Amino acid sequence: MRKTKYGYSYSPSDLIRFMESPFASWMERYDLENPGVFERNDEDAEGKLIAEAGDEHENAYLFSLQKKNFDVCEIARNKEANDLTLKAIEEKRQIIFQPYLKVEGFAGYADFLKLNEDGQYEVWDTKLARSVKPYFLVQLCCYSEMLSNITGQLPEKVGIILGNHNEEEFRTAEHFDYYLNLKKSFLEQMTQWNEFNRPDPLPGAEHRDWSGAAENWIKEHDHLCLVASLRSNQVKKFNDAGINTVAELATTLKTRIKGMSDVTLGNLKEQARLQVETRKMREQKSEDCPPLFEVRKHIDSKAPLGLSLLPPASTLDAYFDLEGFPLMKDGLEYLWGATHIESGSPEFTDWWAHDHQDEEEAFIQFMDWAYSRWKKDPHMHIYHYAPYEITAL
Repeated sequence: MRKTKYGYSYSPSDLIRFMESPFASWMERYDLENPGVFERNDEDAEGKLIAEAGDEHENAYLFSLQKKNFDVCEIARNKEANDLTLKAIEEKRQIIFQPYLKVEGFAGYADFLKLNEDGQYEVWDTKLARSVKPYFLVQLCCYSEMLSNITGQLPEKVGIILGNHNEEEFRTAEHFDYYLNLKKSFLEQMTQWNEFNRPDPLPGAEHRDWSGAAENWIKEHDHLCLVASLRSNQVKKFNDAGINTVAELATTLKTRIKGMSDVTLGNLKEQARLQVETRKMREQKSEDCPPLFEVRKHIDSKAPLGLSLLPPASTLDAYFDLEGFPLMKDGLEYLWGATHIESGSPEFTDWWAHDHQDEEEAFIQFMDWAYSRWKKDPHMHIYHYAPYEITAL
């Protein structure tokens, strides 16, 4: 998003930001009008690594095309980019890398234009992800519209080169209407923008550079999304009933909420009450105080629930976790860790991997370690947080 003497210039990234968070889109515009009033998130090390890995993936694909002797035209990012792109398209170059495209207030550099067998250009993008995400197609549709501004024809297909090197094609027409509707909503936000119509940050949305500002807003407004286990559709039900904050939920005398069971209402009220009381306790004592909690009574005490469903404990039980680095080619599980109880005290055993050879050795050592414990007690269990560990193994 840029402000020029002719108005505003947007990019496909601005559309994606709006798609993910209208709040972040509004904040981006505010920062353009009032630089530095609100603080952006600091760029983290992981973000830099992802950006670098993305550039490497893009350059590796470019190199593979050159190695296969494709006719590749690379557009330099300078004032001549537009003219050079038009010239390359007119000359029907096979591959145009980093073409500059624009249409009606939108402009940007696409990754690749590829000339298909019918002599028509298609927009292709490189992405680190191993599966297609919706915003990829929004971006490709935007660049396709820009391309049609030059060729007079919307490309029939678009394509994505994924992080696992798979190439996937999609019919542009199947996604173009959604893109147009999204673009219309975004431009309405920009046209109607003012300093007082900031949208609320949606809980769970990707606010990107403005996640810190969104978090501050949520805390300042004591938003209901702060209540543990309260879902976004329940927020609206409470709002319709005149309950808008955690404190109001904690103290409400209402016993019925439309579209919500009495048990759910009671549980959420109790959860809000515990969180409000925890806040007060921490204000009076210390922020390090552990949160207050209560164990709910079961209506049918004979039926095991929650932790009671776990099998009998074994002295050889282990609690296993993996840490991975997905930006390395084929991924790398670089830390294998297991907590276990030995002689009544918790211990931690770890296996580290700095490359795929180390990873194989860590796998072997962990499996040998786990197998030896299972041989001693076939009733032992290995606990883990999510399906990720099983999938990785």
